[in-house]
Amino acid sequence: LEGKLHGDGFNAEMHMDNENVFLMGHSAGSHVIVEYLKHHCNKVKGQILFSPVDGFDPFGLVDMFAITPGEYLNYDTPSLVIMTGLDNTPGSNIIGGATPSCAPDELSNTRFYNAMPGNTWLINATAYGHGDCLDELYYNAMTLIHFCGTNKDEDRVTYRSYISGEIVYFMNAILYGNCDELMYIEDPAMMTVDATVMKKESTTGSGWECGMPAFCNWREDPYP
Repeated sequence: LEGKLHGDGFNAEMHMDNENVFLMGHSAGSHVIVEYLKHHCNKVKGQILFSPVDGFDPFGLVDMFAITPGEYLNYDTPSLVIMTGLDNTPGSNIIGGATPSCAPDELSNTRFYNAMPGNTWLINATAYGHGDCLDELYYNAMTLIHFCGTNKDEDRVTYRSYISGEIVYFMNAILYGNCDELMYIEDPAMMTVDATVMKKESTTGSGWECGMPAFCNWREDPYP
């Protein structure tokens, strides 16, 4: 993979670190990340869940959920949850209130935040939508079929840069102990888009503190 990336133009100084893995998923991809970690941590040292959605369908009709509301998960690793203010906004009202959003409140975002037993940050980019991170081709297709709520007046170039920055700040703090970078994921005044922030400490007794080694702890049963 590293050779393929270099061949595709990545900087030759970029090298894969297979001993310190961070998993990231967007939308229902976050469901996959959580389900994976419910079975084993392997070499994971943290997770980033971007507008996470649980389940198989936006109506929640198919009983295929990674999270049980009111119950902690069975793994503990530093976690960053990024959501948007329009996640729960349908792309169309063509069938009225029956139109699902791409990330219904009961299946997304705080559902994941509340299920994490370890140190977790939740950032809400309040002016943006579920698919605003997409490249133009896919964004235009999304708006054409009114799939997810969006605000076309917002600067999505700035937004994409902001998202990538938040991810890098999080990883630098967790993995390398760059504690001064925590302010960029904890203080909305330091962010380049309008945002709100929530943060919670670990309930497991083995919480992460800046400067300590990153980790993922796994157990058979959910944390109490």
